[in-house]
Formats: sequence, structure tokens, C-alpha cells
Amino acid sequence: MPPASLSSLPEAVLEHTLTFVDENQDARCRAISRSWARLRRAWVLHFPQIGRDGSGEVTAVAFSPDGSLLAVGAEVKPPVMLYDVATGDLRRALSRGDDFEHWRDYAKCLTFTPDGTVLATGCSGKICLYDVATGESSELWRSTDQLRSFTDVTSVAFSPDGSTFAFCHDYMAALLGIGGWIKLPRVLATSSWQNRIKGVAFSPTGSVLAVGVGTTLKCFDVATGQPRYEIDCGIPIYSVAYSSRGMVAVGGSNGELKLFEEVPDEHDPDEAVPLRLDYGGAHDGRAEALHILCFSPDGSTIAANGCDRDTTMDIYETKTGDSRCVLIRPTQSIRAAAFSPDGKSIALGENVGFRNGGRVSLYDASTGDLRRMRRPPPTA
Repeated sequence: MPPASLSSLPEAVLEHTLTFVDENQDARCRAISRSWARLRRAWVLHFPQIGRDGSGEVTAVAFSPDGSLLAVGAEVKPPVMLYDVATGDLRRALSRGDDFEHWRDYAKCLTFTPDGTVLATGCSGKICLYDVATGESSELWRSTDQLRSFTDVTSVAFSPDGSTFAFCHDYMAALLGIGGWIKLPRVLATSSWQNRIKGVAFSPTGSVLAVGVGTTLKCFDVATGQPRYEIDCGIPIYSVAYSSRGMVAVGGSNGELKLFEEVPDEHDPDEAVPLRLDYGGAHDGRAEALHILCFSPDGSTIAANGCDRDTTMDIYETKTGDSRCVLIRPTQSIRAAAFSPDGKSIALGENVGFRNGGRVSLYDASTGDLRRMRRPPPTA
């Protein structure tokens, strides 16, 4: 195909084509398309393949509280990378060094402390902490249960004041005191393989922790560890999220997304927790399980993605249930998502396909368009 016909293709097609040519060779790409300099400004991060050991898939993304950094977990070594949100440049690669145990250190989930100085990662059977400024690492927790020692930690969260850390894997949800007031994990809930635990989330005040256990949403008092109330959602829970407005969302099987009001202590949960939203069923009729769920910082929108319809990300208005926009990635599968602190952008962890590695792209949360870097494009 002659260069002239390629340069007339839509930008999305050109970007995909040039990626497979060699996006690092500016001169070669400019020879193919006159718009290459403009395309290079799309904020897209590509991860290298890791050969026969895996595909380098993106597993988790998280913004720093000030919005300047994006942490990306992937099945590569080092397993965690920090990128500059404004330019897309790699700031720091985080690794356990000689302690790296290959697949066990792949970050399945990420979260920053409220002050942005420390990044916590949930791995297989353990939780690691990284100093954002120096890259130094330490181990916060490691499973002592031989049977569960290789179970993935699937959800991690810091309380709003940063004093308490919550995490869960399929069979346990627990709290850890960062300031030392909890010496060992305070186990809040345990489960079996029939009713696995999926997701933990703190309330805006940090006094309540929501945990998805089987088909039940259980909420615990953080100070005492005692149950406050529970809600029978009627569906297997795959993800849990708390909004800044005090709403709790659960993503379940069959593409169902349910949103509840927070329950005051003095009321009966069955009466005080009306179902606010209930999105049911896949757009194309296939059953789904909503593994990815995140609120915008102001709580006005929520993003959800299903494992069987993993090439799209739906963003809904929480008040009305109306769709704000749908991000469609026909050639990628979406494995992670996070809103920026200002709510204007959403980062998606995308995997291009078997042995083609993964990438992270930054989109406008209102329009679904790719965000652009503020740095100038490469010069001729």
C-alpha cells in the first residue's frame, strides 16, 4: 500500500498500523504517514514482551493523589512502573530486586497512601510497599497459610487518613494498622471456595469497610472490627467500590451493577438501603461478571467493565443511571481502570492480544477521546 493511502486513513487505524511498524523509529513512521508527529502525542504506554514466560499483560493502574503519577502493574520485570501523567515518561521502575519471585511479585492491585509517598501492591500471597521517591521496597504482609500462600491479593485500600490498610484475597479480608496499632492482620471475614471474597473499600470517613463475600455485601466498623450491617445482593459479587458521596457499588454476575446508599447505624439496613441503580444483562445478550468498578472522585459517575465484554468500558451517571460514554477498544481487552483525581481522565490497562504485550492509555472521561501529552511532538 503506498504511503499516500496510509496517510489518508483515520487516526485510530494509523496509530494501530504504526505501532506494529516500529513506533520508536520516528523517521520510518514519518515516511509512512505525514500525521505521525501528531499521532505521537497520543498518551499511550507500551510494554515489551517477556518472551515465552508470558505476554506482559497490564494487571492494575492507580493515580497518585496529586494526579502527577500513574502507577502501572504488569506481568513484566520490574512489575511496577511509575509514569509522568503530563508527558508519559517513565519516572521510576519498582522492583523487589533479588527478592523478585517472578509471577508471585506481579502486582494484581495497586493503591497510593493519601499523601502519595508510598505505593502498596497486592501480589500472590503477599503485600509489598514501595517508597515513591526512592523506590525502596518492604514487605507489609505475607501469607502464613501454606494452602493459601499462592492466592492472589485482589483488592487493597488505604483509609482516608492513611492509618489503616485493608486487603482481601479469595478466602480472607483483613485490616492492618500502618501506625502500629494493629500488630497482626485483624481478620474481618473468611470464606470458602463456594463464596469467595471479592473487593474491599473504605467509606469516605474511613469508619466503615465494605467487603464483598459471596452474594453478600458486609460492612464492618473499622475501629472495632465488628460487623455493622450486611446486604444480600442476590448475585455473586466480583467487585466493590465506595464513592465520595457515601454510596456503595457492587459489580456482580450477569452484568449487574448495583448501587446502595450508606446505612446509618440507627436504621434497619433493609429499609435504609434502597437500591439506587441496577444495570442488568450484557448489551449483546452474553452473561458478564463485572470485575472492574471505579467511581469518579466526585462520585457523579461510575465506570464498569465485564470480563466477557472486555473490549468496552461503560461510564454511567450515578444519579440517573444514564450512560455518559462508552470506551470501545475492539483490538484490546481491558484489564484495569482508574479515574484521575480531577475526574477528567480515565486510565485503562489494555492487553493487545496473545504475546503482543499490554499498554495503558489515557482517555477523556466525558468524550472517550484519547488524551494528548503537553510536550511537543518529535521534530523532523
